[in-house]
Amino acid sequence: MLLTFGAAMPTVAGTLRILDDFESVAGWSSIPAAGAKVSLRRDDGHHGHALRIDFDFRAGGGEIIVHKRFSTGVPKNFAVTFALRGRPPSHPVELRLVDVSGQNVWRFRDSEPSDPKAWQSHRVKRRQLEFAWGPAGGGDISQVGFVEFVISRGAGGRGTLWIDDLSLKRLSPDQPY
Repeated sequence: MLLTFGAAMPTVAGTLRILDDFESVAGWSSIPAAGAKVSLRRDDGHHGHALRIDFDFRAGGGEIIVHKRFSTGVPKNFAVTFALRGRPPSHPVELRLVDVSGQNVWRFRDSEPSDPKAWQSHRVKRRQLEFAWGPAGGGDISQVGFVEFVISRGAGGRGTLWIDDLSLKRLSPDQPY
């Protein structure tokens, strides 16, 4: 399913657009590195249902990418919000926004990853996203083609991660102090 929010998104700061409530996990797919295993399914979530990711790095692998195609315009200032819950072992989780070309990637890497036993809400602001790679060479993303969650191998082993309440929130323009 392609969602188009660009021009239709209201100009009111604080407007929240649900990208995925995970009542269905249709459209989500995974790309495991060689030796890694992953399965995706719908499960009980923070509010309703969630995307459940069972992963196993015991045979190797560097990362697992879980992604879904979106065609979503983003406002000048925004935040991506979502809820996470996990089961050990601890693995770094990265949020990536990929543009519609599929070649330019912006990412947020949590410097102190955790595996929360209870649901934790996350808010990643535009300014927290760093340009990772691609021919654009930098700048800000204006149109999202894919949203990705990346689970890194970390200490290896297997675990489960749940993702719920994926949204895009319009923020007021950044102001100097």
